[in-house]
Amino acid sequence: MNKHSELEIFKLCERLAELLGDKEAIADLNILLERHPEMFVGKEQVYNLIKKVINDPEIIIKNPTPTNDQDYIAGSRLNEQKMGEIDIHKDENISKIYYTNEKILKK
Repeated sequence: MNKHSELEIFKLCERLAELLGDKEAIADLNILLERHPEMFVGKEQVYNLIKKVINDPEIIIKNPTPTNDQDYIAGSRLNEQKMGEIDIHKDENISKIYYTNEKILKK
């Protein structure tokens, strides 16, 4: 298993790069893990969810409760039962991943 540092930089897919004006985004894996300790086993699981969503999001929407005008939610199916979501936005000229989540797919 790979060990990941507290801060990780993720390469953004083309669409997110266009929306945010950045090719990369930063995430604090410890903070994201602390927000949902019941959902993630460790930083590796948080890292893998972000990587999956960032590389190939099936959906990208403007955040309905944005912190600024460049605030998006991206999501991707993880398996037949779950979807991964991330909240990513521009903060002081840096794209940051502020939230990660796994949700049960709704029909």
